[in-house]
Formats: sequence, C-alpha cells, structure tokens
Amino acid sequence: MCPPGTISKGNTKEEALENIKETKGLYLEQREHLLQKTCVEIVEVAV
Repeated sequence: MCPPGTISKGNTKEEALENIKETKGLYLEQREHLLQKTCVEIVEVAV
C-alpha cells in the first residue's frame, strides 16, 4: 500500500522507487500514531 496521492522522483528509477519505500514507511508510522489517538467505543444494543 502506498500513501494516497504518492508521487516520487529521482535521478534514476531505482532512486524513485527507494523514495517511495521511504515515504511508505513514514506514512505508516504516522498512520499508526493517528490511529492510537483515535477513540472508538463499540456498544452493543439489543433491539
């Protein structure tokens, strides 16, 4: 999974791909951080 809207460039194809890998790692770290801050409460209700 790549971050939404990811665009990368580099002097070579390999460099551009490496930049995407780095961006993906940073995105996933930030995503984890944001998910930990999210408060969700699940409540079951009988009807």
